Amino acid sequence: MFDEAQVGGNHYQKLTLILPKLVEGYHQLTLILGEQTASCHLIVAPQKCLSPNEAADYRMWGLAAQLYSVKSENSWGMGDFGDLKNLVAESAKRGVTAIGLNPLHPLYPNNPDHISPYSPTSRCFLNSLYIDVTGVANYESCKAVQSLVNSEDFQHHISEANNKEFIDYPYAAHLKFQALELLYADFVNKHSAKDTDFARQYQTFCQEMGDDLYELATFDALYEHFRNIDENAYGWKAWPEEYQEPAGTAVAKFKQEHSERIDYFQFLQLVADSQLGAAAKQAKTDDMPIGLYLDLAVGCDGSGAEVWADKHSYVSGAAVGAPPDAMNTLGQDWGLTPINPVALQEQGHLPLVKALRSNMRHAGALRIDHVLGLMRQYWVAPAMATDQGVYITFPLEDIFRIIALESRRNHCVVIGEDLGNVPDGFGDIMASAGLLSYKVLCFERWESGLYLRPETYLEQSMVTVSTHDLSTLAGWWTGNDLKWRQELNLYPNEQMGQDERSGRVTDREQLLAALEFEGVLNQPDFPQTKPALMNAELSRAV
Repeated sequence: MFDEAQVGGNHYQKLTLILPKLVEGYHQLTLILGEQTASCHLIVAPQKCLSPNEAADYRMWGLAAQLYSVKSENSWGMGDFGDLKNLVAESAKRGVTAIGLNPLHPLYPNNPDHISPYSPTSRCFLNSLYIDVTGVANYESCKAVQSLVNSEDFQHHISEANNKEFIDYPYAAHLKFQALELLYADFVNKHSAKDTDFARQYQTFCQEMGDDLYELATFDALYEHFRNIDENAYGWKAWPEEYQEPAGTAVAKFKQEHSERIDYFQFLQLVADSQLGAAAKQAKTDDMPIGLYLDLAVGCDGSGAEVWADKHSYVSGAAVGAPPDAMNTLGQDWGLTPINPVALQEQGHLPLVKALRSNMRHAGALRIDHVLGLMRQYWVAPAMATDQGVYITFPLEDIFRIIALESRRNHCVVIGEDLGNVPDGFGDIMASAGLLSYKVLCFERWESGLYLRPETYLEQSMVTVSTHDLSTLAGWWTGNDLKWRQELNLYPNEQMGQDERSGRVTDREQLLAALEFEGVLNQPDFPQTKPALMNAELSRAV
């Protein structure tokens, strides 16, 4: 049976094709009718992501850590993958089931001042600044790096970097890349030339990561090259026009002339991946059911490698953001270049698939930042105010099925950060796809303002005290967040600021009442409220 109709003088027929049983995964369907050939992507995917109950049959808890802040005596100015491995080992002894981390995506090696983990050059590899230099395979055997690191001057600089109150990324980068340059030279001379295990590991990694790794490394080499000419050349849009096209002859010539530099940036990615993998392996060895809980950013910086290499998939000039809400009354422009949903479908959602696979590679759980953007994204046009954006619709059902497929393939639980202006019914759609909802303590209240009790939370949820873009518990309790909001002129009027400050007094009282009701905090241990001061008892009780 088929439908048919006359349209504009043409006769059309709608036919039904019965497909054979296909395995889960990514297929290409090609139809040939006479001299006509047509093809499309065909994805067979499960309905639900891996559930926490499939990872462990009990309620789990974990720590959240910004990796750059997890410093130790072995750090070089910032936390690294070696510190992460140690954190995993120590946490496992105390019953921790997961370590939640900030996005670990690559930024710009030649521009360490660009520090936001949510504004990456790509979402498919790692930030080489997190490399533990002392953990590189040839560190102990490399005489040049041992001479450098053990010198009195260099040890002084390491100590100075570690003792700074705030992380000095350029300073840390200067120290790390001095040593990594020497380690790469040693790798070329003593490993690549002799086909050692380390050399074969590098070759295997490059083959596995393929063109995507090569494009990122080429971009990093070009970025460095043009920044050496003009230190204000922040991204590919500032390069000569002939280098703005990855497939052009100028870039091809650059690849030939700078092949060793491109290899160096690939080497950094190998080292970073192996060290993150070692931390994930440590979690498995210590029987942590989740292990690393990683974070996938919303998108990429428009000046970076991913947009440069795949311009067709992105809408240059537009920016992803969020409309005005209670937390940001003026709206938000995140400065991230949005992906084109039409181009995404044309490619069988490959850019999304790559990002998911890369971030699930060493993760037992993955948080998708601003998961609402997979249903609709708030785009801000150039020169427009942040409250003047428009919503662009995405194929949510298809995307959730792909997330479920990658979740099960990689044995990775998925959490959707569903805060903000949530469309009606979105929570049910998430639940049916097996994504956990993201619940933040201070937002979970009844209409009366009283805090929800633990048993009333959604069972299919991940509960947290705070998030990366909210204040810490201590900052919230003391009102430090409200102070900064006032100083940065984020209130549209003075009355709103006064209302929030007076409301926070009530918020504190209600939180203490909820904690006392649950029996986790007694009145003698209450922190001071006038003025509000934090104490360890409140932190433990929460």
